[in-house]
Order: sequence, then structure tokens, then C-alpha cells
Amino acid sequence: VRIVRQGTTVRAYRGSNDNESLAEWVKMGEVQISAVDPLLVGLCVTAHNNDALCNAQFRDVSLDSTNQGSTWQSSDIGLCPPGSTTAVGTDGFDIQGSGKDIWDTADGFRFVYKTATGDFDIRTRVASVQNTDSWAKAGVMVRQSTAANSIHATAVATAGNGFSFQRRTTAGGGSDHTTSWSTAYPNSWVRLARQGTTVRVYNAIDESGSTWTEMGTITLATTDPVLLGLCVTSHNE
Repeated sequence: VRIVRQGTTVRAYRGSNDNESLAEWVKMGEVQISAVDPLLVGLCVTAHNNDALCNAQFRDVSLDSTNQGSTWQSSDIGLCPPGSTTAVGTDGFDIQGSGKDIWDTADGFRFVYKTATGDFDIRTRVASVQNTDSWAKAGVMVRQSTAANSIHATAVATAGNGFSFQRRTTAGGGSDHTTSWSTAYPNSWVRLARQGTTVRVYNAIDESGSTWTEMGTITLATTDPVLLGLCVTSHNE
């Protein structure tokens, strides 16, 4: 059996024999699925009987995907007008993001991300943030999912309130932040580093990003893979 996705179109096939390389694939149908990346793809088993276990054996499993953490993805999180993402060279982005904020019990912002597992260290130089609101912000984020109420830890440079370490430790719960560092524009740095379940949050105001100030440490109960990347919100829908 086989599933192929191109854009929003998903096609399903069955094979004619036990040799994949020689199989004549027969199309069973196709459907339009408006899934939001990242999605879950894999193997499934059901007994069709809650009182029994169904034993299934899988062989020759293969997965061909460009979205296993190797490429950047971009989407709007929460209810907000669509933003945009433009790659600049090999290591930069210009991001336009709307959204009410990364705050309260649900967020609204633009997210550019990869999937990640295990320990990580992500940092970026925030060259500029437009002052659509003093709490407009841009920075780095680790997040469990693209759900608006997902748990997260975020280090941002704001348009008018310095650096901020923001987090939501339970899905759908309230948000908290630590803000007490002045911001120097341009070329403010923000950073997240995870070891095990501990996430440390930093900022730096020197252009080289070599002198880090720790803003806080948090234990974040995420399950791998997580979403890791850049966030922008205008704080103005």
C-alpha cells in the first residue's frame, strides 16, 4: 500500500505483487486534504475490536519526504491575516507577520521552522523589528505544535520593550514572561539552548553575538519532535 502527497492532493495506491520495484501500482482514489504542516505520516493497525489486539507485520517500509527537518517551513499560527516569508541568501529571512501576540492562552504570529529532536542550540541576529506596536516582536521559539495554544519557550527582541523571555508551560494555559533587558538596534541577538528537558534563554547586544546574558531557564515538557525556528508578531491583527 502506498500514499503520495503533492500539495494538498493525496493519492492512494495498492500494489500488485510482493516486489515493490516490479509492482504495478493501482490507484484507489485521491482526496484534497487541507492539513497544516508538520503532519504525522506512518503505519497504522486496528483490531476493529476493543477487546482484542490485532497483530500486523510490516516489511520494506520506506518514506521519501523533504520535510523531515531538512527544509524550512512557514505558516501563520492562530487566527491572523496571512503573512509572508522571503529567504535572504543562505542564512537569513525577511518575515512579515500579523497576529494579536504570542501571549495569553493562544497565539497569533508567523512561524518559520524545522522539526528537531534531542538537544539543540538556535540563535539569530534580529536586524530589525518594525514598530507596529511596542510589543511587536521577533525571535527564536521552540514549540510542541502549530496549535495556537501549544506550549512553547521563546526569546524575542521587541519593538519598544527590550528583550523578553516568554513561555507557556501547559497547552491552553496562561503565559508568563521575564522582561528587563534593554535592546540595542540593529543587530540584537536571541538564543535558545536545550539539554534534555531544560531550555536556557539568552540575549546579546554586541554585533558578533559573543557576549550572552541569560534571561532564564525553564523545564519544558515537550515530546520530540518539536518545532524550532523564528517567530514574528505585529501585536496588531
